[in-house]
Amino acid sequence: MMPYIDARYVSVEIDVTSSTRLHQKVYYCKGHNFYSFEEVLTYSLKYRCHISFQTTIQLVTRKPDVIKPTPAPKTFYVHTPFGPVYYRRNFPTYHIWKETWLNCGTKCCTFHKSYKFSELKKKYYTEINRYRRFVYLSPLIVHPKLTRLAQNRASYMAQHFVLQSDENQRYDEVIGKVRSTILINFIRILFNDAWFHNPYFSRISATRRDFARIMSQNQKFIGVGMAERFGHVFICIKFTPKSWSEIK
Repeated sequence: MMPYIDARYVSVEIDVTSSTRLHQKVYYCKGHNFYSFEEVLTYSLKYRCHISFQTTIQLVTRKPDVIKPTPAPKTFYVHTPFGPVYYRRNFPTYHIWKETWLNCGTKCCTFHKSYKFSELKKKYYTEINRYRRFVYLSPLIVHPKLTRLAQNRASYMAQHFVLQSDENQRYDEVIGKVRSTILINFIRILFNDAWFHNPYFSRISATRRDFARIMSQNQKFIGVGMAERFGHVFICIKFTPKSWSEIK
């Protein structure tokens, strides 16, 4: 499992061969054999015979066992309106994710207080801007209007438990749903998938709801919304290249 979460780990295949000694006691009483002490004791009390026993040892050689690497977990993905996006390792940017979430741990997946979501949003902003800096782009600025719109959309999706794009297409958006246990991998999964399709984001994405558009040099502002239900977190990211005064 670890190679799919942490790039420092690798998968290996091991052949294991071992031998096992099986010990089995045989009890005797009046010419009868017993393999359970309770049975021979009952028989002895009934027929008044002495109990004797001996231990037999049988050497059993096991066939070689092959321990194979763990297959890619089917639940380690982001569910999007276009289907699941599975995690793919990206060694050049792994350190960005690691440094961003280094001191997070399991506390980042605790949702009983809205404070936790605000901290997660900060992590998302940091991770996105670190990726942008990696490809020589200026950081995005958090805009309160986009944040409010993104939160409204996330809350709506969680309430109805459905991924549904905003009918208002005034601003670009990316939406997705993940299990709460892999929430810290949401941005990384989408970024890595976009990276392998368009390294360094040299091509401008024609799809308005593609994560690669967040990595465009034209983008300026961003807002993130989160809402949880039934162990899943619905996430909406709103972003736009418009100037501050144009965002209404």
